[in-house]
Amino acid sequence: AKVPYSNEVFKAAIGDVKSALRGVRGDARKVVVCDLDDTLWGGIVGDTGWENLRLGGHDPVGEALVDFQLELKALTLRGVILAIVSKNTESVALEAIEKHPEMVLRKDDFAGWRINWGDKAQNLAELVDELNLGTDAVVFIDDEPVQRGRVRYALPGVLVVDMPRDPTAYADVVSSLRCFDAPSLSPEDRTRATMAVTERKRDE
Repeated sequence: AKVPYSNEVFKAAIGDVKSALRGVRGDARKVVVCDLDDTLWGGIVGDTGWENLRLGGHDPVGEALVDFQLELKALTLRGVILAIVSKNTESVALEAIEKHPEMVLRKDDFAGWRINWGDKAQNLAELVDELNLGTDAVVFIDDEPVQRGRVRYALPGVLVVDMPRDPTAYADVVSSLRCFDAPSLSPEDRTRATMAVTERKRDE
């Protein structure tokens, strides 16, 4: 047919069109809910302490996880809200977020969290309700396939991202997500994440 482009170009174009149509319909995702251990940082904070987490430093995994956090931080500039659902002791996890020198994301970047030993799907549903959003606005990121499967089964509206086993690919996975695209960004869109954090502080 003498078509000058490969099939991969057309696949990418289809992704662009679908993403644009979702944005026009108002179906763009508005919140990313993340796990902590082996997702935002390497290691189990309850076992090793925040001082021994793999994050930053002269470590390929640690550096990759900093890049991953930078990608999440960049989403907040597009109005995407960040939140946490993690099986952890809350005080221990929050201490790591605030004290680890290589953390890009701090408490003030998150609109809410559920950090406890309860069911993640239930915690996620409660958190989304607290944020006055529906599950169809949520993207869920977790390194554990079992937890991803649990959320996918219990909350079918949530977009559950199949994260690779290799943390060095996490940032690329986030940057390739097309579910946040919108035809335009209003001033309200740009400040949505900040407003959500302000609302949490007001509630506290």
